[in-house]
Amino acid sequence: MSESIPDTGRRTILSRSIVTRLDRTFGLAAGAALFALMLVVAVDVIGRYVFNAPLSSSFEYVQICMALLVFLALPVVVARQDNIQVEVFEVFIPRSFRRFTRLLGFAISVTIVAGLVWVSYARASSFHESGERFVLLPMPLYPVAYFIFAMWAVCLAIMLFQFVKYAGFTGKSEDQE
Repeated sequence: MSESIPDTGRRTILSRSIVTRLDRTFGLAAGAALFALMLVVAVDVIGRYVFNAPLSSSFEYVQICMALLVFLALPVVVARQDNIQVEVFEVFIPRSFRRFTRLLGFAISVTIVAGLVWVSYARASSFHESGERFVLLPMPLYPVAYFIFAMWAVCLAIMLFQFVKYAGFTGKSEDQE
């Protein structure tokens, strides 16, 4: 994540200050997760090949760090609208109909993320109720699962805000400029 968001000339639905704040907050945390991941791997490799004593539970530490890294970056990607968008058929759609198709695509995306929020919550609460733990770490799985749920929920909140704002936008669309 960067210090300032480059101006690509592309409009974003959220204000730049909100996106910058999200970028700094989640970006710093994702950077810390990446540093922790690097540290775990370095200690494990040095311990394994130099001292013949690998870091115990390093695989599970790497799994946790990867989950943190991916799901901390996800709200930033959603807020910046840097997600992958396939616009193969857009040239075949009449300009007057494009806004509707974009809204439909946005609604489908919001619905899918809402489903992911529900599934991740169900999974996290299942881990919490069952007391499931990592194999080698003396730690339960549910904190990581609840973290994943929370990040999906943040993404859903951002997407709902973007959807409502885009649906209510009545000015010139980028196609008419």
